[in-house]
Amino acid sequence: LSHIHWPTTARLGRLMTMEFEDDNASNMAWIVLDLQEDVQAGAGEESTEEYGVAIAASLAMALLDADLPVALIAAGRSPINLAPGSGLDRRTELLDALAYASAGGDIPIFDLLEDHRSEMRSGGQLFVVTPSEDPRVLEQLKGLGRSGVGGLRLLLHALSFDRVGTSASRDDVVPSAPEGWISCGDDLGASVAAILDKADQRR
Repeated sequence: LSHIHWPTTARLGRLMTMEFEDDNASNMAWIVLDLQEDVQAGAGEESTEEYGVAIAASLAMALLDADLPVALIAAGRSPINLAPGSGLDRRTELLDALAYASAGGDIPIFDLLEDHRSEMRSGGQLFVVTPSEDPRVLEQLKGLGRSGVGGLRLLLHALSFDRVGTSASRDDVVPSAPEGWISCGDDLGASVAAILDKADQRR
């Protein structure tokens, strides 16, 4: 019963479990991907949904390459709830889960983080990939930081996706902010590398 994830079970109306490979691990990484339908922008390959999935996959592979156990949480059309794990099997599980990930969920990123915050261990790293600008998410990350969890929000700037194909300049749609901002057309490889560098500097 201790490994049944009750908040997610209550929201979805069916039993969800967490499978822990190493219950004592603290040096781990959590990726929380926002797939709430109402906050997505753009269409097809130029959408926050596609960019979010691609970023989550790139982050996961880089973190596994660094020998960190990786967890993935998302609440899209089908929920993803992979507890921290490592090795070749975890790579396959993560890539398979993200290959079928799609927006369509109705759980806001704030609530998703609140449901899972008790599972995040001191010494771990948290990456939140979202188009949502809900200020409460930053407050959550600050609270987790006080508990020893390093958190970064990777904000997919929705306005840049909605204005694809217009004459708007990038200066009009990309605000300056001290966190990971990603806009439509950005080099995702370079963006993920910069985010990982920032996470390393905070450790």
